[in-house]
Amino acid sequence: NSELLPPNSYLFSRCPMPTTIDNLLSRMTLEEKIGQMILASIEVSRMDAGTREFLRKNHIGNVILFGKNCAGRAALAQLNAEIQRTIMAETGLPALIAIDQEGGCVTRLRSEATVFPSAMVIARTGDPANAYKVGRMMGGELRALGIADHTYFHISDEPCESMLEDYAAARALVAPYVDGCPIIDALSSLKFYASGIV
Repeated sequence: NSELLPPNSYLFSRCPMPTTIDNLLSRMTLEEKIGQMILASIEVSRMDAGTREFLRKNHIGNVILFGKNCAGRAALAQLNAEIQRTIMAETGLPALIAIDQEGGCVTRLRSEATVFPSAMVIARTGDPANAYKVGRMMGGELRALGIADHTYFHISDEPCESMLEDYAAARALVAPYVDGCPIIDALSSLKFYASGIV
């Protein structure tokens, strides 16, 4: 929604992307560039003056949420909106808001939300349709909280060559789960790229 974006927002630009990025970077201070590379944890479940000042003063571009930030759906949605407003006003760029809401024991938002089974449990069913169903439901909940517009998934933290076959099988199983979402592959071994998996 354009009325929520500051006039200096890169989203207003009609330039081709590389030109826009180069232009944006050329106008940033070193501190602002560093702030864009930080994924900061905050201590609150409701935005306060101290947290707002921390985000602004340090030019923070991204925030990761944990259980301590989740005081129910309405409070979390409000917190996410405040994070976006604060970071957009300071940087002109949208915040990437991260949360480990993977299912099973890695579920940060437990209050007023569905606790889904872990990916390992879903994989044991051997049915990609189950992964899709869980992903669709989980994505709907995250979207309602203002998180899913910038959601990314990873298959393994540090896959190595000995895991190539397992990684390929896991990727095939979760592909329906993340259909329509951006996917970032962290390349830890060139063999994954050469095999066409990444």
